[in-house]
Amino acid sequence: MTEPDERQIMADAEKIWHTRMQDLTTAAAQRGMSYTVLYRKVLRGEVEGVRFGREMRVWADA
Repeated sequence: MTEPDERQIMADAEKIWHTRMQDLTTAAAQRGMSYTVLYRKVLRGEVEGVRFGREMRVWADA
């Protein structure tokens, strides 16, 4: 098994970040707030139904 090259690692990281931001923006819109406000609240543990998973995604309960 070969190790992934740096370009592949960066491409994967960019895809994960893009997905995370899409999820965060959607969750914020469902709650009527901006994603930056929701992001800060999530980091402080103030929002139920939203958490950062191991894959750096934001999961939101509809």
